[in-house]
Amino acid sequence: MNPSVKTLTIEQAEAKGWNDMVAVHPLGSVFQHTAFLRTIAATFGQTRPYCVSLLDDNERCLGGLALFRVKSWLTGCRLVSIPFAFYADPMIDSREEFEALFQEVLQLSKQEKASYIEIKALNSTRLLAESSMVPVYYHKTYYLDLTRGLDALWEDFHRSCVKQKIRRAERAGIQVRLASSEEEVHVFRQILAKNRKALGLPPHKPEYFQNVWRYLAPQGLAQFWVASLHGQMVGGLCTFSLKETVFLAYVATEESLRQDGLGQYLWWCALRAASEEKRKIVDTGKTSPDDQGLVHYKLNWGTTELDTPVFYYPQVKGVSSFDNDRNPVYRLIRLFWRTMPLRLSGIPSRFMYRHMG
Repeated sequence: MNPSVKTLTIEQAEAKGWNDMVAVHPLGSVFQHTAFLRTIAATFGQTRPYCVSLLDDNERCLGGLALFRVKSWLTGCRLVSIPFAFYADPMIDSREEFEALFQEVLQLSKQEKASYIEIKALNSTRLLAESSMVPVYYHKTYYLDLTRGLDALWEDFHRSCVKQKIRRAERAGIQVRLASSEEEVHVFRQILAKNRKALGLPPHKPEYFQNVWRYLAPQGLAQFWVASLHGQMVGGLCTFSLKETVFLAYVATEESLRQDGLGQYLWWCALRAASEEKRKIVDTGKTSPDDQGLVHYKLNWGTTELDTPVFYYPQVKGVSSFDNDRNPVYRLIRLFWRTMPLRLSGIPSRFMYRHMG
């Protein structure tokens, strides 16, 4: 059987079983579920989602590639799979399937007048490397294998940087539970914004986490963990999950409790919950090799490092191709966000996000 290939809207893809396919395909992930696609489309007005789908004789989805057209007067027009996702592999089983998909993507690129195509990969790198796309190997991801069991994982945690921090948080009486309201999600975002300012990063658009709560959380595809001390919310963690994998996406902690192991305790609570849910992998997220502090933090958990390359066609291009702390322009931007008062950061951050993706 030779599957046909069609470019579908989110609604058309859902009607043809896209989400059922994502849930069973070996390369499917939460970032390809239409709930995540809706989250991105509802948050970032410069994006338009497409599901380039392999269809069987009954017009049901067999595989595919979720793409967004990202269009900006400042950064141009491109096709990206998928903005603000960890990675989004083409859901394919062979080189032939990828070539069929890619021909349709090229037609879509011509239709949208896109200057380049960008695909973020993890598990399809061998097939993509055989294509005409150009790889950039820069970021890494770090994961934990939950099938080893929590006891075995605990033994590999760094004694002072992880184990002692978790025990300190427990002794302090920090309580962790799932969020129960959008107001708690709002407080989580405010704490995260303060953390990002200290790192020289812009705050997220408020609509992003509102849409995660609206589209993903009701389906069990995202969770917000809330940490409280003496009845006051002091931190939180946003996770994404589908099938065997949980992604530790965003952690937020009050600065006064950072040394008391709040961040480590939030991760540990999420690990325990994932183990109870019979998940197999906990992915701690993509990291720049130049951010050695974060790299060492993740390695202290006994994580395994993997390449998460980005593939470009026809050439490497665009603001997402590198994220190099040694770049003078990038360092100047980080300084800007560190010095910008948080109460005034809304307008410049919205401007910046209007051109990202």
